[in-house]
Amino acid sequence: MEPASLIELGAALVCLLLVALSAATEAALGYASRHKVRALAESGRRGALTVDRLLEHPRAYGSAMILLQTVAAVALTMFVADLARREGLPGEPWSALLIVTAALIILGHGLPRALARHDPERIGTALAWFASFGRALARPIVILVDALTGLLVRALTRRAPGTHPEPATEEELTVVISGGEGGEGYDGVIEEDEREMIDGILQLEDRTARDIMVPRLDIVAVPEGADLAEVVRTIEGAGHSRLPVYSDSIDSIIGVLYAKDLLRFVPGASVGENGSRAVTAPFSLASLIRPVYIVPEAKRVDDLLHELQGRKVHMAVVVDEYGGTAGVVTIEDILEEIVGEIDDEYDVATEPDIEEIGDHELRVDGRIGAEEVSDLLDLDWIEEEHNTIGGLVQRELGRLPAEGEKVEFGGARITVLAVEGYRIKRLRVEKLGGPGPGADATDPASK
Repeated sequence: MEPASLIELGAALVCLLLVALSAATEAALGYASRHKVRALAESGRRGALTVDRLLEHPRAYGSAMILLQTVAAVALTMFVADLARREGLPGEPWSALLIVTAALIILGHGLPRALARHDPERIGTALAWFASFGRALARPIVILVDALTGLLVRALTRRAPGTHPEPATEEELTVVISGGEGGEGYDGVIEEDEREMIDGILQLEDRTARDIMVPRLDIVAVPEGADLAEVVRTIEGAGHSRLPVYSDSIDSIIGVLYAKDLLRFVPGASVGENGSRAVTAPFSLASLIRPVYIVPEAKRVDDLLHELQGRKVHMAVVVDEYGGTAGVVTIEDILEEIVGEIDDEYDVATEPDIEEIGDHELRVDGRIGAEEVSDLLDLDWIEEEHNTIGGLVQRELGRLPAEGEKVEFGGARITVLAVEGYRIKRLRVEKLGGPGPGADATDPASK
């Protein structure tokens, strides 16, 4: 082989190496977890800080790597074609094209990308120097190409580059926050608690006021004729800053009382403009009642949140189809759908609404939706008329159960653990793996 041919062969191998390095760098940075890269940087890993900075502008390094791959591949083709002609390779130029294609597919793209996907953080930090060098080298050309591309995009679509005709759909966002299709590529970018909050936001439009309200039986309210002592006792006992006020019964809520409005009726609690203690005014509950906001049970939670914000109120009364009070809902109830349970200094520690006590067994609050229990235990329950698990048990028995009674329904055994007044407080649900929906109510005495 002539010296000129050896030089061309060496140049071709260098071009192939550039293609492989560019492909590996692009894949490694594309699959690298930002969270893991930052952890490596904190541990002092060489190149991790560079990778973290590069990940802030993925489009810049991506364009540079693609440009380097393209230029190196074209140069490789030219060197191999000239080498094949010089050495008289049979079947050239088609044989040369076949060699270049195979080399690019296997050695230039396939193998480097596979290695980078296998351990993107390690490969990415090892090639951080190449990514920085390639980005700086290709920067002028990338800027020119981006400008020309922008002009073409604007001319063809009459839309500025980088804009999208339609926003991302809920399904697309769900794929992103769940880690991408196949679970690769997004791991560590969005933390688990962040994913849960985003998922909570996406689920708001599918939930109604009925799903999140404090039910009628749990409402703490005061009658309109209550005196100051009774109101103060009720607020202290409930630990709420706002209480509904009713006239004849809880079905006739006429307004909302704010606890802070009671301060001027408490001796020594109010301070005048000159710093002196204000004289306590005679108590009148009627003068403190604020307007109440009424919403139907079917009100979507996302719409309710916007309306509460627009009206600058924190509480709404939920009414059923007959106009009776079904429950109350607050902004805190809505926020808990996004960030989880919010406990303050007045909240008493209670059992979780849903507690896993086995692989196929749950301990749940009676107010939990039957559909949610069905999903957690993978049961084939049809949509129930009584949408709480407690309501389902009462329907199957036809009466209020006693503690210890069991109901077998739809492949599950439901045991009543606690009854409070006229409400089922706590239940245990065990998956039996039996036939489809059907009911068999059983009294404890018969077991």
